[in-house]
Amino acid sequence: MAESVDELLALTKSAVAARDVAAVVSLYHENACITTLGGRFAVGRAAITEHLAKILPGVPQDVVHDVTSEHVHFVTSNLAICDSVGETHSNSASGEDEVRSVEAFTLIAVRDRGEWLWAGLRAILLPK
Repeated sequence: MAESVDELLALTKSAVAARDVAAVVSLYHENACITTLGGRFAVGRAAITEHLAKILPGVPQDVVHDVTSEHVHFVTSNLAICDSVGETHSNSASGEDEVRSVEAFTLIAVRDRGEWLWAGLRAILLPK
């Protein structure tokens, strides 16, 4: 249970790093909506689970997704908008760290029954 937006971000990073679909999905509100990098929508935990189950377990262990929260704006005491930037990187054939992609994220967090959860996520690829 996330008691703050910062804690929600940290729990999300840990769950993604562990490739733990159930743990990631548990951080989303039951009616959450995400927009995938492919432009598709996944609405609700079942659809988000289906989407993440197709991609997250297959990500090689040497691929790291590092997300940095750039700004958190509290619209109300129970609604926050988080602007974040993510870099996906791995070791290249020569063994050097290589940035594979850079993404911008807008995440919407809501406090529901005292717990912070993701209600929405939009992601776009940025030029490297």
